[in-house]
Amino acid sequence: MAGITLKSAEDLLPEAERIVSCLSAQLQSLAPGAEIHHIGATAIAGALTKGDVDILLRVSAPRFQATVKVLSEHFAVKQASNWTAEFASFGDDIGYQLPVGI
Repeated sequence: MAGITLKSAEDLLPEAERIVSCLSAQLQSLAPGAEIHHIGATAIAGALTKGDVDILLRVSAPRFQATVKVLSEHFAVKQASNWTAEFASFGDDIGYQLPVGI
């Protein structure tokens, strides 16, 4: 198993913020009114990170299934074995300079 090289989040912050800004606009159009937050190590000054950008997209329970459907049409499904009736994860490992998790 290969080791993980950690990087300073501050070194990646400009690119991470650009990605978050771009994706926030797209996510807001796909899930109007959703809460969108940059989370994970790239959002924390002084943290070490693997170098991926994590975004939390939060919707109300009645909108969850419709949001999952639309996100699955635009992003890769990630860790489907961890999904629940209230949690799903998606990502994009090739469309941005840094890998993205949603």
